[in-house]
Amino acid sequence: MTGIPIFLSSEIIWNMMSYLSVKSVLRFKCVCKNWNVIIQDFQFICLHYERSPASITKKPPGTTTEEVEFKPLDSVGLLLEYSSTNTTLNYKYRVRNPEIQHQIFEIPDSQHFIVNMSLVFDPLYHVLKLLSYIHDNQLVIGYEVLDLCNEEGSYSWRPLVRKGETRLSSPIIKRSKIKALFALRTGYIIWDIASATGIDIVDMVNDSYIGHINFPTSNFYNKHDDCILWNEKLSLAKLVKDELHVLLLDKAQWADVSLIIKLPFVVVSAVQEQITVIRCGDSDKLMFKWKNDTDKKKEPLCFYNIKTGKLEISRLNCTELFNYVYRRPCLVTFKGINT
Repeated sequence: MTGIPIFLSSEIIWNMMSYLSVKSVLRFKCVCKNWNVIIQDFQFICLHYERSPASITKKPPGTTTEEVEFKPLDSVGLLLEYSSTNTTLNYKYRVRNPEIQHQIFEIPDSQHFIVNMSLVFDPLYHVLKLLSYIHDNQLVIGYEVLDLCNEEGSYSWRPLVRKGETRLSSPIIKRSKIKALFALRTGYIIWDIASATGIDIVDMVNDSYIGHINFPTSNFYNKHDDCILWNEKLSLAKLVKDELHVLLLDKAQWADVSLIIKLPFVVVSAVQEQITVIRCGDSDKLMFKWKNDTDKKKEPLCFYNIKTGKLEISRLNCTELFNYVYRRPCLVTFKGINT
């Protein structure tokens, strides 16, 4: 009795492999040419990234060459690093994939001074780009984009034109003064500098500037620190007694009134418990840091499901949160990467 050959369509293979770990998928590159092509297809890489389980893990350690030490700056699967020991004002930057050893992409220099940089990976819209926050010799701020999905393997910065002219009072700016959040093809760049305060909105698919909005005139919210993503929308969130007040940004306008969410686990006392919201997503699942009177030395990372009322307190102490990153493993490589 002869065996009956089994044929699997590309669609079935896509779906099967998209649920596997990076290590397992990479092994299948050697099965046949067709599988190798599938694994390197950027649409498959995006699907695999979406289905990879997210976790909070220690930041991959920086790496040291003979001349320069690199430290982690941003991570969305790939790891963006900068040269902390650089003696010049303009740092060196590079990208590597912690899941795939010995692969480093040296990011080309810009003609302008780079204040900070973000790595943007939006699998829904097939976006994988770098966004840099720059200023020119006249201290006028702006943006530049570098597309990491360049089919030709030639990478260069191109301007993302910002309308209006805003000048910095000093060329030296702390990285913490610029905060960037990305959701649904949109980037929100939050400036907390005396000469440049407010939020720039950019379209990361078309590399275009959407506009600038100011913070609400009320002093109720701490403008820079309270900015989070609330179900993929930019928001301001602040705890008042046992209530979380959330002001949403919709169609480039702040809502007239705040959402008020009751947090039954918060004890109202003379001393206000300190809750710092990190984000809200995954069907109203709130992620936050919680510092209460039970153990003042610890600030655990917590998750609260607004719909079900379920509270999860992790073992991770947020006083050490800067050593950790919320990330998904990915299969991303691109032309021009060194191996």
